[in-house]
Amino acid sequence: MGNLAARDYSVAAAIVDATKRIDPDLSYLAISGTESEKAARASNVTVYSEIFADRGYLSSGQLVPRGQKGAMIEDAAEAAYRLVNFMKDGMMPVMDGDPIPLKAQSICVHGDSVHAVAMAGEVRSRLTAEGIKIKPFIRS
Repeated sequence: MGNLAARDYSVAAAIVDATKRIDPDLSYLAISGTESEKAARASNVTVYSEIFADRGYLSSGQLVPRGQKGAMIEDAAEAAYRLVNFMKDGMMPVMDGDPIPLKAQSICVHGDSVHAVAMAGEVRSRLTAEGIKIKPFIRS
């Protein structure tokens, strides 16, 4: 459903609306540059933009569909290098064109990968070595 909402504004808006009805003070974690992020921002909820350490991107801002070449980044050093550069210039490399601008307050590493723990450790180490502070995005 998250991938559908990422590309379909009406689905994204319905999810944001349902979330607000449950608790208007909940924060919304949205894949950066997607319809989900746009719908959440238009709804005036607190939004945290999320990027993925271990996923490939398309020029549309969508993730490369799983099962396609380039969907998963399994090399922790490659993922860390890509994120360090992203944090410096805000541009995400994509599979089908020039890098695209994204925002990020959250970095996801998928836990269903056998490389997840090593990936998270490498990404954290490289980002902190570059002086990039990692902190929770807790609202008070």
